[in-house]
Amino acid sequence: MSWRIFPLISQIGVNYRNGALSQHTDDEHDVKAGDRLPYFLVDGESIFDKLKEPKFHLLMFTHGNGDDFCEDFSKWYGHLADCHVIPLSEKVSELFETEDEFCVFLRPDNQIAFISSEMSPGVVGQYLQSRNIS
Repeated sequence: MSWRIFPLISQIGVNYRNGALSQHTDDEHDVKAGDRLPYFLVDGESIFDKLKEPKFHLLMFTHGNGDDFCEDFSKWYGHLADCHVIPLSEKVSELFETEDEFCVFLRPDNQIAFISSEMSPGVVGQYLQSRNIS
């Protein structure tokens, strides 16, 4: 019986998939907008160690270097969101069921706002505008 209660008490079983702040784009995976970001390690540390700032976070999962993208992104949205380049590791590919590059936009509470295979500042801008966030 406790195995059913733990996810609710620990809040890992809570999701906001039908919430107004969840935008469904790439929905063919188990992890969806409205879910809490799954736990995984980046360079031996919890991903949540990178997300302490109480802002939106754009996570770019890539095989290469996304520093230029993050620099451009910060010019437009740095006052609202941080940008993080995350290596597309085997564990991340397993969790998100893809080997292709993608991005995840997180709300300040680490719930996923959207997941997209289109990685551009414009995708974030559309999301923010559609929810009157500026």
